[in-house]
Amino acid sequence: MADSAISSDSSASQGMATTFEPTLEPSTSSQLVEAPPVTQPSSSSSSSHISNNPIAGIGHSNNTSAVIDPRNPASRLTMIKPKLNQANPSLYTIGSTIVFEWAFDNATLVFPPVSLNIEAAFASDPLKVWPIANVSGSTTSVTWDTAGVNNTLFMGFYTLHIYDSSGGKQGVVASGHLIPYSDLQFGLYVPGVKIPKADGEYCATCRFSTNDINSTSKSTRDLLNPVRLTQTALWSILALVLVAL
Repeated sequence: MADSAISSDSSASQGMATTFEPTLEPSTSSQLVEAPPVTQPSSSSSSSHISNNPIAGIGHSNNTSAVIDPRNPASRLTMIKPKLNQANPSLYTIGSTIVFEWAFDNATLVFPPVSLNIEAAFASDPLKVWPIANVSGSTTSVTWDTAGVNNTLFMGFYTLHIYDSSGGKQGVVASGHLIPYSDLQFGLYVPGVKIPKADGEYCATCRFSTNDINSTSKSTRDLLNPVRLTQTALWSILALVLVAL
């Protein structure tokens, strides 16, 4: 009986061992795989990315590391002197000195120009251009001595051009760069003669700058008055008719 019990207990023990101690088969999925080391981007690669940005300081050296949203607007300058007046442009005598003054919009000008070109183009023939100055990109005023101009100035109206030297008057402007300026017109004249406008008409209500009014004699201002010119012309015609009779 005892042997039988022992045998029975042994069989039971073996059965339990079989039940609770299953054989583990080797599996590749259970093997540990070492993860590759994580590398952090270096500062040199980051700066290289910024410098290679296609809109970061195109053609400029003043702010080459800046990056700007391409949806942001380009920058415009504002003319301070003379005041912009399309109906009555400022008039100056040929041989006088003219001061042009402007201001930049620093809120939108992310990439200031390295240098600026300032020119005067004849309004009735824009291909006729008189260079005024080439200055640094931070300049906000220039003085033009019309008496020292090499090429003869014509009587009439002129358009002032201020633009980034690297882009040209018609250059494509990206966000944060300066838009070429060409909004100001002004007139140059020889005292005693009225000035034809670009459309062929005469300037009937043109204003003089303070300097021009003070330096121009009353007789000269009267000659520039279209009403006085009309009266003079009528008297001349009447005199010719009387002579003919």
